[in-house]
Amino acid sequence: IKKEQTNSENEKTALLKRPKKEENKIDIADVLEEKSEKEIIANSWAVAPTVSQLFSNTMSNRSSIDPRLNDANKKGTNSTSFGFRVAYKASRKWQFQTGIHKLELAQTTQNIKLSSTVTASSLTNSAFRPNTSESLASDQSFNSDRNTDLIGKEEGNINQSYGYIEIPLEVKYALLQSKKLEFHLVGGLSTLFLTKNNLQIETNTFSYSAGEANNLNDVNFTLNFGSNVEYHFNQKW
Repeated sequence: IKKEQTNSENEKTALLKRPKKEENKIDIADVLEEKSEKEIIANSWAVAPTVSQLFSNTMSNRSSIDPRLNDANKKGTNSTSFGFRVAYKASRKWQFQTGIHKLELAQTTQNIKLSSTVTASSLTNSAFRPNTSESLASDQSFNSDRNTDLIGKEEGNINQSYGYIEIPLEVKYALLQSKKLEFHLVGGLSTLFLTKNNLQIETNTFSYSAGEANNLNDVNFTLNFGSNVEYHFNQKW
C-alpha cells in the first residue's frame, strides 16, 4: 500500500510541475518580446548630418534669362549641399525622413557681347540695371577712360546663381535588407525657399553684380523619387 501511494504522489507531483515549466517558458518569451520592442522604439529616431554633391546642367540650350541668349553656350556649375536629416523608423521596412538642406546652383552663359546685353536693353527675365556703364565708371577698380570702348567690344559671361533652403518630407521603403547592406525606394516632396538670386557679369577685366532674375518664385515645390543604398559599418556610421 505504501508503494502505491508513493507512485500516485509522484504522478501528482509530475502533473503539477508540467504547467509550471510551460508557464515559465511563456514568461521568458514575453520578456524577450518586450525587450525587443523597447529596443526598436529606442532606435526609431535618428538625426544625422548630410553632405551632397550637386551636378547641374540644362537639358536644352534655352536660356532662362532671355530668349536672345538661346544660341549661346551654357555651362552648369557643380556645388555641395549641407544640412541634417531627421528620420523615424516605423518598422523594419518603412521609414519617414525630413530635415533642412542648404543648396546653391549656378549656370554660366558664355561669350556674350556686352554691347547688346548690357547697354542696349534689359534682359527679359531679370530685374536688370540698365545703367551698367555708369555704375562701372564709379568703380575704383575700373578704368573709366576705357569704359565706352570696353562695353562696346569686350565679350563676357553672365553667371546666374541661386540658392535655396530645402525642407523635404519623404518615405523610404526597404526592398532588400541584410546585416550591413540595405536598398530602398524613396519618394516624397520638398519645399524650397529662395535665399540667393544674382546675375553676375564677368569678363577678363571686371566682375559686376547686375541684378537678379525675376522669374524665380520665392517658394517652390518639387516631387522627389529615387533609390537609396546604405552600407552600415555600425549603428552610428
